[in-house]
Amino acid sequence: MPWTQILVLYDILLHLAPSPITRLHHAVAVRYTKGAESALAELEGLGDVLERYGLFHATRAELLRDLGRPSVGGQLQCSFSARQGSCPAGATGAAVALELI
Repeated sequence: MPWTQILVLYDILLHLAPSPITRLHHAVAVRYTKGAESALAELEGLGDVLERYGLFHATRAELLRDLGRPSVGGQLQCSFSARQGSCPAGATGAAVALELI
């Protein structure tokens, strides 16, 4: 299914049953249709609600890498991982996380 259709389906889902997780997944669809900068803007305001949700941090880190800010993305991912008890070498789990969404 093309990402444009996936984005439309997330738009509908957000209208019918809005949730922070749906907004996160919507942002991933935005990444593939409108780019990382637009997707990052979609994540604004979700940090407090999804602070303990690892895929939020992984997604944000990956978007920052897409925008040429890999050190910021890696720091964010590592900061979250450290709170969970581990910090992966190079904080490289974000790409895998986006594939899971």
